[in-house]
Amino acid sequence: PFDLLPPDYDSQSLAERTRAATSAALARRESPPPLDRLANMFGLSVATFRRRMAEERTSLSAIRAQCRGELAMRLLGETDMTVKEIAYRVQFGDVATFRRAFRGWTGRSPQAYRTAARSGGA
Repeated sequence: PFDLLPPDYDSQSLAERTRAATSAALARRESPPPLDRLANMFGLSVATFRRRMAEERTSLSAIRAQCRGELAMRLLGETDMTVKEIAYRVQFGDVATFRRAFRGWTGRSPQAYRTAARSGGA
């Protein structure tokens, strides 16, 4: 009797829905949902979930990295959190790994990104 899905659910790709679930978990300071939970959330088997992600030319690890990078960039630009705090907030085990990943995402160190973001050049 009730339609529980949002009106645009069918128009969103699996990658978009996965990105939304991952971003929401990170925003709540939770770990991103594991593969089996995501597949279950979307009513798919793990194999079908993987196949559809491949059809959309992406992967769960790529989506997680994108969500972590977006949150890290936002936190660097909008907060006074230390790089160490941000690294742990976006689910990295150590700061050095976070710095390498961040440089791969943006081509800059976290501190250089923060400086540019605050001066309007991010």
